[in-house]
Amino acid sequence: MIYTVIGDSLIEHINCKYVNCHPSMTLEHWVENYCPLIDNDENEIFVFCFGLNDLSSGIHSDDVIKNYKILENKYTNCIFILPPFQTSYFYNDFDSAINTHNIKTFATDYIGVDGIHPTNDTLDKIKENIECIANDF
Repeated sequence: MIYTVIGDSLIEHINCKYVNCHPSMTLEHWVENYCPLIDNDENEIFVFCFGLNDLSSGIHSDDVIKNYKILENKYTNCIFILPPFQTSYFYNDFDSAINTHNIKTFATDYIGVDGIHPTNDTLDKIKENIECIANDF
């Protein structure tokens, strides 16, 4: 199955065939401005990696989770890469609200090159996680 990785600068250097990177973009901005423009293709998986910019700019975690829920409701096949540096409360609230596949590698095994952006090894782990989940669709 074909998958497209869409997100902020955390996925900018991920080694995947289809990557749609928007450095500094918030999930809120994506949902409001780009989400309506992308059709739900039942033969494609959308992998979203947003949220860190929202949370670091003061957008409440409940609002971030609501925006993930909008994506979950719009796209038949989606995977979420959860942002790093969040509390266990955020991840627990996410798990309670969202019923799609998610990847917590950024949360558990995060190694950054500059304190924010992931190393190539971390991105390779993310890619492996994506491909394992994509094979389940």
